[in-house]
Amino acid sequence: MLTPHIFLTHKSPEKKSLDFARDILEKLLQVPFSVYVDERGKPLVKSSVPIGISITHSGDFLALAVFPFERVGIDMEKKEDTYPTRVADRFFSDSERKKIKTSSDFYEIWSIKEAYVKMTGDGIAAISDFDCENKNENIFINSYSDKISEILGENFSFAVSCDKDFEDVNFLFI
Repeated sequence: MLTPHIFLTHKSPEKKSLDFARDILEKLLQVPFSVYVDERGKPLVKSSVPIGISITHSGDFLALAVFPFERVGIDMEKKEDTYPTRVADRFFSDSERKKIKTSSDFYEIWSIKEAYVKMTGDGIAAISDFDCENKNENIFINSYSDKISEILGENFSFAVSCDKDFEDVNFLFI
């Protein structure tokens, strides 16, 4: 079984997200596959083995998750000194807003919420429907903000959401 992977790279105009995903999958998979985008914009993999991908970018970086099950979502946000309070007011629950003590707290919550809606494929319109504080027990969310910040040398929030439990994730900067 494939180990979950997070691939990180520098963004560039010539490096398109789906092309990056295809290049990585060609090296990782030993079976034929195709990558396509569904009607809501979620990238999916058609293959004889269950594979889920999710793509995010922030600042100068692009990240790709490749997991051994189909439903996965990731989000990465470069942390700023301030945060958009109107976004928190519009998309965060009361309990989530109460947890915001610093701008870093905002970005951590936002990454969790965005990773979740990327996993479900519901899109950004559904982000306010998901409350980090009251998530379903069948949803597994891990934050790797410290790991990503260490790899990239900058301060980022980073979250992964899946509907299956996972622990070991390989991080590769390429």
